[in-house]
Amino acid sequence: MDEAAKKAILRHFPYGLYVVTVTHNGEDHGMTANWLTQAAFEPPMVVVAIENTSKTIGMIRDSRHFAINLLLKAQRDLAAKLGRSSDQAPQKLKGVKTKPAPTSGVPVLVDALGWVECRVVATLPAGDHTLVLGEVIGAGMEHEGEPLTIGEAGFKYSG
Repeated sequence: MDEAAKKAILRHFPYGLYVVTVTHNGEDHGMTANWLTQAAFEPPMVVVAIENTSKTIGMIRDSRHFAINLLLKAQRDLAAKLGRSSDQAPQKLKGVKTKPAPTSGVPVLVDALGWVECRVVATLPAGDHTLVLGEVIGAGMEHEGEPLTIGEAGFKYSG
């Protein structure tokens, strides 16, 4: 395979930037994600890819709930902060305004465009990531505006 061509074309795929949030045993956690898609209309479902080495995947498996928060165009710095590893930033949500989602209590970002609260339906190993299928059980709009994309943020993420 032409590795340079692979990276070049994958970096042209249009991705949004999202924050996956979770809570377990009294600890709130969040991380930036960009591999996410809606998977079904009825019931409404989304799929997100989470790195196997992340703190987030274990918390999601244990809690069985998570939220996807859509960032606004102006939230590049927040995406960068939450994109750092948990080793570098153990309390990534510290100083970020959150509120509990209505059903599961997972934290959702008050200053984001909006969010969906999900119940884990299934997980599937996918190489160095795990795909998490979540049924949308709650949703909220926090602000008007346009969502942040990986291209607008100037980030590059591909294997």
